[in-house]
Amino acid sequence: MSPTRISFNTGPEAVEYAAELYHAQIKDLREAYEAVVRGEQQAADPQSYYPSISIRIDQLPVLEDRTQSYGFCASRGIYEQTITRPDILGDYYAGQLDRLIVNHGIQVDVMLSKVRIPLPFALNETYEGEQSLDDEDVDKIHRMFFQPSKRDYISEPDFSGPLPVYPLFWDNAPLIDESLQSLIHYTGTDPQYFQDYILFTNYQDYVDEFIKHAKSEIKRGRETDIVALVEPGHKVTLNRELGGVEEFESSIRGNKLRRDPQMPAYHMVRLDGSGTTMVNIGVGPSNANTMTEKLKVLRPQAWMMVGHCAGLSFTQKIGDYVLPNGFIPEEGIVQKEMAGVDVPELAEMHRATTDAIRSVLGVERQDYKESVRTGIITTVADRTWENPKMNQEWESLKRKLAKNRSIAVDMETATIAYNGFKYHVPYGALLCVSDKPLHGQPKMPGAANKFYRSRVQQQFLIAMAAIENVRAMGESGHSRKMRSDFEYVPVR
Repeated sequence: MSPTRISFNTGPEAVEYAAELYHAQIKDLREAYEAVVRGEQQAADPQSYYPSISIRIDQLPVLEDRTQSYGFCASRGIYEQTITRPDILGDYYAGQLDRLIVNHGIQVDVMLSKVRIPLPFALNETYEGEQSLDDEDVDKIHRMFFQPSKRDYISEPDFSGPLPVYPLFWDNAPLIDESLQSLIHYTGTDPQYFQDYILFTNYQDYVDEFIKHAKSEIKRGRETDIVALVEPGHKVTLNRELGGVEEFESSIRGNKLRRDPQMPAYHMVRLDGSGTTMVNIGVGPSNANTMTEKLKVLRPQAWMMVGHCAGLSFTQKIGDYVLPNGFIPEEGIVQKEMAGVDVPELAEMHRATTDAIRSVLGVERQDYKESVRTGIITTVADRTWENPKMNQEWESLKRKLAKNRSIAVDMETATIAYNGFKYHVPYGALLCVSDKPLHGQPKMPGAANKFYRSRVQQQFLIAMAAIENVRAMGESGHSRKMRSDFEYVPVR
């Protein structure tokens, strides 16, 4: 391991050097692995290490633009983090470093860290060598090479030295590598295809609309920025009229699925990564938590839930929209960690969605209030939450719903919002009332079919318009509400 530390004046230069270090370390590790597979007696773990990027802040900045929600350090000290996968995250790293350089007038240091690269993370989806091994080889490799450890995924401030040391980026390299491999497993697509804007849904109907919309965009040829639709198993529909499509096509990896993925992902790809991804997370807060925990390492620009909910108000009708302005988890997952924390509505996401509603419905604000309600959404884990015979905590839940004035219940939205708030990913939701179980209107097959036909397409178009509005906001779409100076991570 070389101790050489090199300083740079720009983010791209720093990341380029870090990428050189990373690829050299990965190359050594893969070659050692291949030697073991060939049965060479002298083969050994080369002890490869992740690159590290650091900055030192001795003086706090005077910000000319005080509307910034990230890109500056509010405490003196050293900020550093291990990095990985520059092929996916390089532009993100470089952009964030450039903001820090501008705001602080500093240099960026790059060197090898003391954090070792586990072999499984070197054999990621870009590795084309042999990975089908018998049990004896698997056991030998497990003993010979460094393996992942959950304790290596934690990044916390260190106050033991003369200067405090804070995390520079949100996630360290081992956690990112583990999350990216999990995304392949859960979604059936490689992480390189995930776009900056994420739509979550819990029904296939919305996925069908997404695929239809993407293919319609691709047919527009040069009139659109959409270069491809990527579906699970890397089924790709290309827009061959756009420049750069050949290079994109050459990057597509074969990915024959052995089974349907648990939470399939669909990507409406732009070459700069600013397109839209939809993930069908299914029903329940566990999947919602898992997917947001894994996706946040890609640092998306925003995510939004599009799905159904149960209306709690007598004046609501089946098919009405719910635009949450408060999020309460009663699902036993983020509920425990975030107890006592109020997750605010983000004005930027709210404005983007209300403008989208007006645009798609072709009405002014006063005209859509009858069918659109803002209010608190409560997320639960029990699908039979409304059944007092099967849920002994029903009376307690009913009292909570009355006290917090919830207007709807679902099983995903508050979980997604809480993780967005926690990890500084702008969040929002647009839900549609599919039933009113407390007012004698459960889901009925006939009514459901009519509801799906009349509302799914419209709701999807509103969600896509909202995403376009957020995209148009650029950096101003990131709310300062999500930043705390007691959290030391200075980047988006």
